[in-house]
Amino acid sequence: MLVSTVRNIIVSALIACAPLAAGCAVQDAEAPGEYDGYQPIYHEGRVVYYDQGGAPYYYNGGRTVYIERGSPYYGRYETHYRTYGPRYSNWYRARGYRYHGYYRR
Repeated sequence: MLVSTVRNIIVSALIACAPLAAGCAVQDAEAPGEYDGYQPIYHEGRVVYYDQGGAPYYYNGGRTVYIERGSPYYGRYETHYRTYGPRYSNWYRARGYRYHGYYRR
């Protein structure tokens, strides 16, 4: 009897909190903006990030996808990083990590 009562309370609490959990994706809906002179660029609608060596990548479904050197856009991303590298780092620490799931249509 006690176990079923506790189970009912837990299930009710989970159902009541479900709309709040759905709100977590709202963060991804906000477009990345300029910060400290840095404006992110996009690859196929996804925010371009850079690893420690400056190699460009993006997130797709929670996976890290590196942009191939053979991509016609690779040089653009490389130049962007060389130009804005220190500002990119500030942007990423302050805001960039928030947009891993962002997709611009």
